[in-house]
Amino acid sequence: MMLESALTDIREAPLGVLASLTQQALWLLRLLQDFLCAEGHGNQELWSEKLFEGVCSLLDRLGAWPHLANGTADFREMAQIGLRLVLGYILLEDPQLHAQAYVKLHALLQTTVPMRREEACYVLSKLEAALARALSTLPSENPAGVEEPPAAATAAERCSWLVPLVRTLLDRAYGPLGLQWGLPSLPPTNGSPTFFEDFQAFCATPEWRHFIDKQVQPTMSQFEMDTYAKSHDLMSGFWNACYDMLMSSGQRRQRERAHSRRAFQELVLESAQRRARLEGLRYSAALKQQAAQHSTALLHWGALWRQLSSPCGPWALRDPPTPHWKLSSAETYSRMRLKLVPNHHFNPHLEASALRDNLGEAPLTPTEEASLPLAVTKEAKVSTLPEELQEDQLGEDELAALETALEAAELDEQHEKLVLSAECQLVTVVAVVPGLLEVTTQHVYFYDGSAERVETEEGIGHDFRRPLAQLREVHLRRFNLRRSALELFFIDQANYFLNFPCKVGGPTASSPYQGPRPQPCPIPPHTQVRNQVYSWLLRLRPPTQGYLSSRSPQEMLRASGLTQKWVQREISNFEYLMQLNTIAGRTYNDLSQYPVVRSCPLPPPHPAGLPALLHPSVGVDGGPSPELGPRRVLPETWFLFPAVPPHTQPHSPPLLASVFPGGTPDPDSPSGSPATPPRGAPSPVGSALLPEGQGGQVDPQDSHVAPTRVGGQFPWVLQDYVSPTLDLSNPAVFRDLSKPIGVVNPKHAQLVREKYESFEDPAGTIDKFHYGTHYSNAAGVMHYLIRVEPFTSLHVQLQSGRFDCSDRQFHSVAAAWQARLESPADVKELIPEFFYFPDFLENQNGFDLGCLQLTNEKVGDVVLPPWASSPEDFIQQHRRALESEYVSAHLHEWIDLIFGYKQRGPAAEEALNVFYYCTYEGAVDLDQVADERERKALEGIISNFGQTPCQLLKEPHPSRLSAEEAAQRLARVDTNSPSIFQHLNQLKAFFAEVISDDVPLVLAMVPHQQPHSFITQGSPDLLVTVSANGMLGTHNWLPYDRNISNYFSFSKDPTIGNPKMQRLLSGPWVPGSGVSGQALAVAPDGRLLFSGGHWDGSLRVTALPRGKLLNQLRRHLGMGSLGARAVQVGVGVPGWPGRGNYSVLLVPSLLSLSPPHVDVVTCLALDTCGIYLISGSRDTTCMVWRLLQQGGLSVGLASKPVQVLYGHEAAVSCVAISTELDMAVSGSEDGTVIIHTVRRGHFVATLRPPGATLPGPVAHLALGSEGQIVVQSSARERLGAQVTYSLHLYSVNGRLRASLTLGEQPTALKVTEDFVLLGTAQCALHILHLNKLLPAVPPLPMKVPIRSVAVTKERSHVLVGLEDGKLIVVGAGQPSEVRSSQFARKLWRSSRRISQVSSGETEYNPGEAR
Repeated sequence: MMLESALTDIREAPLGVLASLTQQALWLLRLLQDFLCAEGHGNQELWSEKLFEGVCSLLDRLGAWPHLANGTADFREMAQIGLRLVLGYILLEDPQLHAQAYVKLHALLQTTVPMRREEACYVLSKLEAALARALSTLPSENPAGVEEPPAAATAAERCSWLVPLVRTLLDRAYGPLGLQWGLPSLPPTNGSPTFFEDFQAFCATPEWRHFIDKQVQPTMSQFEMDTYAKSHDLMSGFWNACYDMLMSSGQRRQRERAHSRRAFQELVLESAQRRARLEGLRYSAALKQQAAQHSTALLHWGALWRQLSSPCGPWALRDPPTPHWKLSSAETYSRMRLKLVPNHHFNPHLEASALRDNLGEAPLTPTEEASLPLAVTKEAKVSTLPEELQEDQLGEDELAALETALEAAELDEQHEKLVLSAECQLVTVVAVVPGLLEVTTQHVYFYDGSAERVETEEGIGHDFRRPLAQLREVHLRRFNLRRSALELFFIDQANYFLNFPCKVGGPTASSPYQGPRPQPCPIPPHTQVRNQVYSWLLRLRPPTQGYLSSRSPQEMLRASGLTQKWVQREISNFEYLMQLNTIAGRTYNDLSQYPVVRSCPLPPPHPAGLPALLHPSVGVDGGPSPELGPRRVLPETWFLFPAVPPHTQPHSPPLLASVFPGGTPDPDSPSGSPATPPRGAPSPVGSALLPEGQGGQVDPQDSHVAPTRVGGQFPWVLQDYVSPTLDLSNPAVFRDLSKPIGVVNPKHAQLVREKYESFEDPAGTIDKFHYGTHYSNAAGVMHYLIRVEPFTSLHVQLQSGRFDCSDRQFHSVAAAWQARLESPADVKELIPEFFYFPDFLENQNGFDLGCLQLTNEKVGDVVLPPWASSPEDFIQQHRRALESEYVSAHLHEWIDLIFGYKQRGPAAEEALNVFYYCTYEGAVDLDQVADERERKALEGIISNFGQTPCQLLKEPHPSRLSAEEAAQRLARVDTNSPSIFQHLNQLKAFFAEVISDDVPLVLAMVPHQQPHSFITQGSPDLLVTVSANGMLGTHNWLPYDRNISNYFSFSKDPTIGNPKMQRLLSGPWVPGSGVSGQALAVAPDGRLLFSGGHWDGSLRVTALPRGKLLNQLRRHLGMGSLGARAVQVGVGVPGWPGRGNYSVLLVPSLLSLSPPHVDVVTCLALDTCGIYLISGSRDTTCMVWRLLQQGGLSVGLASKPVQVLYGHEAAVSCVAISTELDMAVSGSEDGTVIIHTVRRGHFVATLRPPGATLPGPVAHLALGSEGQIVVQSSARERLGAQVTYSLHLYSVNGRLRASLTLGEQPTALKVTEDFVLLGTAQCALHILHLNKLLPAVPPLPMKVPIRSVAVTKERSHVLVGLEDGKLIVVGAGQPSEVRSSQFARKLWRSSRRISQVSSGETEYNPGEAR
């Protein structure tokens, strides 16, 4: 009855609804078939007439019968099931039922399309079997007058039905059954009056039996196996799943019942005292939460108010406050942190300056508790030899688990599932934030657990949510010399340093899945937790993750091939050093592992309990003190103890402090009594007596301060800081890189060696060392970056709330180098900022850093060498020095000292390169210290003193090839086209192809991240062109083919030349403008083309290379103009600049309304990592859109923008975006350029190009790899005057660096590497140096106006699109002669000969362009 009712419901359903019920109807037919075939053999009563009518009616309503031979899989299966059921009714004994089945089958045979051989054989076999039984029942001869038996009569009746069916079947399937050769003696089926008798006689012939047995039966059996057997298996699985679900539901109910019983018992039996205590705790937590929410709400309101009152906001202030800046955490792909962001919580540190100049507090006398860390150093020391230290790697079980792929159900993209959660700490430059890490199948989450949240660049608090698909690398890290941390790197250069401080016996990571088993001791618990998180991240295997299957930093370096690339000059010295620092565990997030320095005096005890005075007295930066005569020596070996007893600092570890109770010991006093500190010197209270300001303490009440830590090394490469010019061809200007900085002055070598040999610790705890300072600590970073927040605040905290005295601050580059020459105790190397970040050399925030004692000169900006005209010039020349031939030839010697075999062991002793033992990995085991207070004190010492990086190499580092050797090798290998920017003196322009006659070519580019599998390596890339009429071309591009030995190979899209096959972008376009290259963008993987400029204001997405329109985002009808609307509201909020009625501008982004643009989209731009697209419009807004990806490939665009950016007063004319630097830059028709952030959509700055009396539109805009902003603007001196064009260069922080007046009208702009490419309407291609906008080569004439310029992904060619539709390719180098046999070869994956392909053989002659 249930099946009959269901059939009735479907049969009575309207036609419109019936189409959506196809799958339900198919499953119903499967159930019916399974039911009748399983239960109906022994019970023919189940084969009811109502079921038959329902099935036939259903299939007729669905129109499934015609799909029996040809059709979709679902309809064909339904028709096959119906055919089987009809044949089943034919075999029944009920004459009424099989009579209806006869009629239905006969109608199907006559009306449906001819059957395939398989269906025909199946029907014939079933009918023949029934016919054979009927014929066998018939008597051979019935005497006259004898009544025919009932069985014979029934058989005769069946024959009368079956023979016409067989006749119709044979007639309709004559060809598919092969009757012409299978049954040559078959009686004629068409028009024969005696066919009934002839066929009955023919069925008894051997020919018929042979045909049935050998031809029909095997095909029928195979057909049943291919169709109905699979259906049976499917239903078997269905019933099994139903049974499993029934059983699991029963078990779940039992578990829930047991759980409910336990919960009820606990709730009922809970004591009143426990309830009261819990309620009290809950109330206290609620109060804290309320206070935290109030504080967070104030931060949100402050951020909103700043956004509304910004210079481009609706409530812009008439007198905006002076902006102040701090260093952003955003990084470029070369790991440069060079962006400054507004510092909304700026502190001028006036009190710190006053305390520096007015020192009179009584010093604290160290207590017995203060010297506690030294008492436990012996307990924590490990006697493991360096060669016995195991590499930081996963356990064998964890590595084996990586090979076990997760099931598809666990990685279901539609349902996000929690995989693992663990308590951890987010380590940043300024804070260690406690929180919770959660890893799901799709995202990585961190929940800020700090009591008081702070405002960060990404929002309020340190919470983050990042897609696993964007996870690029995961590195094992150390924290406080513990192997307990991970650093996550994402494709947009965001990175997070996570520490897992699992205590012994504390909670570990929890996971609902069966993960790698925790390793038994001796692996510490914190390492187990970290390894568990690491292994789960690798098991999830995001498509973009480049973990290299490495087990340790040493293996990662070997697997990366970086050393070989550096040796062969494929990467620069800067890039190699940054990569070495990253692999060795150096990070910007941990100041004790910063890519940086050598400093911070060390604490070995003297036998007498006081430090030994080893060196002659020196003044600040190596000179004698003018006020005190010979300066009292700052000792190199000191005791270390907390400036404040450990029990007073429960939340922050103690930092370094002086051991002397009242100041520096007087060497003239036998007892070593303290001398009175001089004017301007820091108080010894809470501050270590360190050279150049490396001492102090953090306020014990500040629980947000991170352990001051440092990471990563860059060397001093020069020693000439006094000459008026810098001659990099003179080896004398370079420092000796084979020696540690402490003995770069040869006079210090013997002194350092004698100290090492004579040192002996009576307690036997401290090993011998050459230097009582270390090159990797926090104080050194703050020393160099004292002018840049947040390092200014960290410096003040380290110095007990004051600035260090001016003479010890970093005030002069030459003085800093002189200090290295005159004191072996000062071993600070450089930080990476010396090679890319000029802003740290300027006191942009105007801090009061005091005056020098000798000259009374005020300390402001850093005094530069005479050969540097500006901070930018200093950075550029310093960078050139790093990349010079001398440094390239000797840098491997310095790498051996820092990362290589001279870091530890006998080689380090011989090289005078041994530091205090606590700085080396494996020398101290903090978990061996049982007392938590003592352990925290020792952690503070290690954290502030610094850490030696991981030893990456245990054999000598190979030297680098010279430039000449690298060129010779490249010529021998001959595998790639030369970089066009390395051979600017060999430029040649080649005519590639006419894309469209006399139609401007507005876009021609090769996407730079096109995926290639292992099999398709070496195959051509996609070159995308778009003409002004919207014609799309997808060509093949091969930049270099060794077998052809030419400049390039270009295969034109065949659809362009055929008007019937041409692909046009969907229009219509804005009248009078056509397609603009500014309003086009191609995804980095070459899968999507984004287009604007459409008349309806839509943003459209086109699939490549097919050219099919995938989506168009437009404003919905009825939305109205979503500009700003003003309403009158009454406000009286303290802190606002007044009270009363305000005209409030309701901005759509603030109201969570983010429709597409309301006017024409004028410009588009993509970021380099393929995450975001930015669009600009005539409606004066910009929108940031997220690209949708699947399997690592671009598949579309999100339906709503991520950010809506406001501020322009005229139409937006050009845009650019850098996700890694969190920058969105836009130019408008009124000549202004506005910078916003991408992640929060906040206003940063407005740029107005200089020299514009009547500014014109900003026509072009581009961003460099280091955030440089190149702006092309126009202006008039007065109305009616001639338009002048200019090019301006701004730094990433919006400072004007250079300007260039152009004598031609620019039409295309491109920035790549260190060059600017400019195409003009006067038919010239200009190549300029990016840093100063000076010409690199004379202009290349084209004789036709240029419409587009692009650089190929290998930077080997420049693609130039001309006004007349020609594509010109500019290349460089001298390829060998073309072999005569090359034209007989075929291009890879192409059916055309090389002669049909443009191969860079026809040089473009500008004189023939027209």
